[in-house]
Amino acid sequence: MRIGLFTSLALLVSLPAQSAVVVVQSAAADAVVRSSAEKKNFSTEPALELKTSTFGGVSEAYLRFDIPDFAQFSDKVVLRLFGQLGNPGAAQVVVRSINDTNWEENTLAWRWRPEHVTTIGTLQVVGVSAAWYKLDLTSHVKAETAAGKRTVSLALVPSDGAKIVFNSREAKSHQPELVFSRPLFAAKISFIPATAAPPSGYMADKGDAFRVHERGHVYGWSADNRAFMRDRNIAKYQKDAKNPPVKTPDRRYDFFGYMDGDKMTNRVSWEIAVPDGTYKVKVVAGDAQKYDSIFGITAENVVVVDGLPDKSKRWIEGRGVVTVKDGRLTIDNTPSSSNNKMTYVEISETETLISSQP
Repeated sequence: MRIGLFTSLALLVSLPAQSAVVVVQSAAADAVVRSSAEKKNFSTEPALELKTSTFGGVSEAYLRFDIPDFAQFSDKVVLRLFGQLGNPGAAQVVVRSINDTNWEENTLAWRWRPEHVTTIGTLQVVGVSAAWYKLDLTSHVKAETAAGKRTVSLALVPSDGAKIVFNSREAKSHQPELVFSRPLFAAKISFIPATAAPPSGYMADKGDAFRVHERGHVYGWSADNRAFMRDRNIAKYQKDAKNPPVKTPDRRYDFFGYMDGDKMTNRVSWEIAVPDGTYKVKVVAGDAQKYDSIFGITAENVVVVDGLPDKSKRWIEGRGVVTVKDGRLTIDNTPSSSNNKMTYVEISETETLISSQP
C-alpha cells in the first residue's frame, strides 16, 4: 500500500440508478481584484462581485482548485458557480485559464493578478434570482492533469457593463465547486504469457512491472515477472506424458502467473491503480498441471485465497471486500503461502457514501 500524491477534501456520493460516482471538490482559494483599488485584497468577502463600469473600473475573480487523485478516473468535470445579476437582463462571464497556480487569496490584488492564457468557455447569467451556473471543464482539467499539474486556476471576467455576483468560498453555502463524475470502476485481468491472447472480456497482464496498459488502466507487478507467466494449453505441457494438464473449465484456467516459486529470486506482489473506495475482489489461484502449492493471497491485507489444491481440486477461488485508501489495490502473498500461482482476478467497485470534511 502507498500514500497517494494528494490529499483531497471532497464529498463522494454514489448514484445507484446511473451506476456512477460523483465527487464535489470545493475551491481551495478564491478572490476578487478591482482596478479601482490596485493594491487592496478582497479575499474575505462572501461574494465574488464581477463588474465593468466607466467610473467603478473592472472587477475580476480568481479561483483555484486542487486536482485530486481521482481526477484521472473522471469522464466529466464541471465548474459550478451559484450567483445572479445585479440588475435584470442577461450577461456573459468569460472563464479563462491561468498558468500561475501559486497565487495566494489573502495577498492577491489587481496589480499582482495572474496573467490569463486562453478562454475556456463562457457562462450565460440570466436575471436577479440566484441559481447554479455550469461550465464543462473536462478537456481543460484532463490536459492540466496530463501535464503534471496538481492545481487548476481560473479567471472570471465579466462582459461590458455587467454586474454579476457569485457566492465565494467564504459564503455560508453554495460555494464554488468542481464536480467530477465517473462510472464505477471494474476490471477483469488474466495473467498470461507474452504470446497468448487473453480470454474474452479480460485484459491481459503479461508479467510487466507496474505500468499503463490498454484503455488507460495502470497495473502490474512489483518487479518484472514476464519469465514466470504460464499457459498450460501449449504443446510443451500437453505432450508431457508423465504429468499432463487436466482439462480446464474454460480458457481462463489455462493461464497463471507465479507470485513466488523455487526459481524466483524474490516474491512479487501485484497492484492496480483505482480510485479510493470499497471493492469486491475475486481471485482464482491454481495450475492445470501441478498441485504443489500452499495458496495464500491477500487483497489490501485481507485474506481472499487460503487453501491447498489436490489432484481433484486444482484451483482455489476466493472473494473479499476491501477498502483502498492510497490509490492502488494491492494483491500479495500471505507469509505462510508457498508457490502461489494467480490465474485471474476480477475487481468491481461497490457503491459507497464517503464524506471527508476540511
